[in-house]
Amino acid sequence: MIYRLMIGGDEFFLHAMLVLSTAVYGISFCQDWDNRNIRNVYIRTGGILYAFSKVFSCAISAVAALFVGKLIFVLTQLPAAPMFLNPVGFDGLDSPPNSMDMLAYNGHYVLWTFFNLLRFALEGAGFAVFALAVSTVLTNVFLVLIMPLIGYFVYDLLSDYLFFPWWLDLPTIYESVYCDRGVAITMLLPLFLSVLSCLIFGWLFYQGVQRRLEHG
Repeated sequence: MIYRLMIGGDEFFLHAMLVLSTAVYGISFCQDWDNRNIRNVYIRTGGILYAFSKVFSCAISAVAALFVGKLIFVLTQLPAAPMFLNPVGFDGLDSPPNSMDMLAYNGHYVLWTFFNLLRFALEGAGFAVFALAVSTVLTNVFLVLIMPLIGYFVYDLLSDYLFFPWWLDLPTIYESVYCDRGVAITMLLPLFLSVLSCLIFGWLFYQGVQRRLEHG
């Protein structure tokens, strides 16, 4: 029931929502480039400020889109899942007392839902900024929109063969409904990984914009 409510780990919804979250602002450079006004904006604001504003807006909008989108889904599922308010139906009963799972079992349903929605939404930030960075090379909107899917599949393939540790496993960090770790580490780790990925891809975006403007 909880799985149904939070659609945790459901790849179809996840992939679709990654595309939607990228569509909010991840294609903004493509639009700037097509408008041919980017050089004027770039000169007025400067390269660093331009790149920062794009990356920041892209990351925040992606998180907001995923959070609101999944929140709406959760709210629509509540009438069909009355057991959500029954802690006996929760599968994480054997988790440590101070874990994320225990928030739901102890009756903090709203807080548990908020943290899980936010944890899921944070995943979209890195993928959206990744798509933004790619857009400096491929300015086709449709290609940019599918970049999060390609990036996710490549990462998933590498994790199968390279045996990434649990703190680099995306389904474990961002998508799993049940989590027996403490609330602090459960929220800080995805936040750290998202910020780190935004910094890396943001720097690549900055370099890509400069290279694109220099070579036309």
